[in-house]
Amino acid sequence: MKLELTTDQYRWIDGWLHLWGAWVQTGRIDKSMINMIAKFMATVEPQQCSRQVCSDDDGMLISRVVGAHLQQIDSNAYKVLLAYYVYQSSEIRIASWQHATASPRLMKTRGGNQYKKPSISTVRREVKDTLNAALFCLYQPMQNAFIVRDNAKKISKNVDNVLAF
Repeated sequence: MKLELTTDQYRWIDGWLHLWGAWVQTGRIDKSMINMIAKFMATVEPQQCSRQVCSDDDGMLISRVVGAHLQQIDSNAYKVLLAYYVYQSSEIRIASWQHATASPRLMKTRGGNQYKKPSISTVRREVKDTLNAALFCLYQPMQNAFIVRDNAKKISKNVDNVLAF
């Protein structure tokens, strides 16, 4: 059974992560958080287009969620997410990079299980699946984080109004 987001859920998280990716790329986040992939991405030509950026509050909130629910659990998924949303690398480019650095591993073949390097199409499929799984894992925690923050703002505003009397 594949766990997938609905179209609306995908659009919501994809939109926020694109804004967050642009925010991270502006350098407003601690560079040590993205150091794992920074060396590889330094070789990529920078994008010359301007991107919409989320606010610092939103960026920090999303960074906390991504750090807590992805970076600590699956470093490869974190790298794929950064490459895709921060550095705007395509799934094909990410797969090419992972394929170039892949080591042989135990794989099912027609001749039985053997150690071999995965094909580029296998790696492309894995990158797509990794990205989709990362979005699925981040969706509900991000929703919850935004709801909690918005509720805290409402409570704070109500307390300020009560104290004003």
